Formats: sequence, C-alpha cells, structure tokens
Amino acid sequence: MKQNKRTTRVVLSVALAGVIGLSVAGTTNASAEDTVKSGDRLTGAAAGPLAPLTLRQGARGEAVKTLQGRLTEHGHPVAVDGVFGPTTTAAVKDFQNEHRLTADGAVGQKTRQALNAAPSARPGGSPSRELTHSQAVARLKAADIPFSSSGHCIDKYKRGCTSFQGVREGTLNLVLDLKQRSRCDFVITGAAEKYPHSTSGPRTHEHGYKIDIRPNACLNSFIRNHMAPGKPRGKNNDPRWTGRNAEYVLELHGRRGEHWDITYLG
Repeated sequence: MKQNKRTTRVVLSVALAGVIGLSVAGTTNASAEDTVKSGDRLTGAAAGPLAPLTLRQGARGEAVKTLQGRLTEHGHPVAVDGVFGPTTTAAVKDFQNEHRLTADGAVGQKTRQALNAAPSARPGGSPSRELTHSQAVARLKAADIPFSSSGHCIDKYKRGCTSFQGVREGTLNLVLDLKQRSRCDFVITGAAEKYPHSTSGPRTHEHGYKIDIRPNACLNSFIRNHMAPGKPRGKNNDPRWTGRNAEYVLELHGRRGEHWDITYLG
C-alpha cells in the first residue's frame, strides 16, 4: 500500500511538472506554448509573470487570475476570480487593440509578452479613442459601476436610452478614476447618447466627452473637497469644479434632473 501511494505521488509530480513546463526525465517543454482549451482548469502561481500558456475564454484557474491581475495593472480592471469569461475577453481585446496586436481575445505569445512587460502610459492617442458600448460596459462592470436608462435601452439615437457607443476612453477613465479615488458608489445616468443633451460645441455627449452621474452625499463631498472650485456655469449658475483634464458641474435643472455633468477636457 505504501509503495502504491509513493508511485501515485511520483506520477502526479511528473504530470504537474509537464503542465508548468518543467524538465522531466531529460526532456523539457518550457519553450513550448501549451494551448488551454475551453473548460480546462489551470494551475500555477497567482502572482508574477504569465506562464507560457495560451489562454482563451473558457479557461479557469490560477493562471487566469495572474492574467486578470496583469490586465488590471495595465489599466484594464477586471475581477480576479480565475474565470476567463466575456469580461476578461473584452479586456484582453482592448489591451490588444492598444498595443496593435491581433484583437482575437486569446492570450498567445505576443500578447503575453506585452502583458509581462512593466505597465506604462497607454499608447499615444488612446484617451481620444472611441470605445464600443460593450467595451465600456465591461470596464464599468469590472469596477462595479452601474448605469441606468429611463427607457431601458442602449440605442445611441433613441430618446430615453443610455449608450456608451463612441464614448472616449479618456472620458471613461475619468469615471473609473473617480470611483477608485472616492470609494463612493454611484450610478451613471447618461453617456454618449445624442438625446436629450446639448449638441453645441465639440465636447458633447454625442461625441463621447461627457458622462452624467446621479449625485449622492459621498460623491458630492468628494468632488467639493478634492476638486478646485470654478466659475458657475450657464444661466442657472450651476456649481462647477475642475480637476486634471476634467470639469465637474452639478446641474441643478438639467433635462434629466439634478446630476453631475462630467466633461473630459484632455
């Protein structure tokens, strides 16, 4: 019985060594890239660089947690839950687009090398890049930021809808940063839809430079205490504060009721 247990441990050790690319019995696959298919469960360290595995949607385990951690460090926050689902796929595609890689959502050699590199400023021009609705929603969901729509729709050109189609990356980053810094819960009530917002000027909702947020005590206090007060805006003298590349106006008589009108100025 003892010999059987020892044999089992040896067999398991050899199997695990093969999975993570260690040399076994004089052979090695450390340079080979193992493809992890949908539904496979992975093992490995949850910290440090990504192992030489190709990861794609459906994969699970510690290697996926490492991937999710690297994505978050590179500015694409996702839940580190070890499940390679649609949200992680969207984050991978965003990362690939930014680094001019094939945006297939799978983490192969080139994507892995880019993720293993030290996080740096996003490629030039990315703040003005237009995101799709699904890309923006995936990032908001990962940051636990909900949005509401009076019409329960996401059509950019339909009244009553809330749409992120065409929202600028810099605009979305403002909201993600606001959530992280303030630690306040809040709800987005308007984004890149055309109606019922003003269409005058270059930095409009329709062009992706504005987001509306429902006021609450926590958020109100953070903006008032951490942003610089500015000159009131418009005929209603709506209170205004300014931050880096941003303007925060508390519209007291807006078309959608009282709300924070946040504009990306970068």
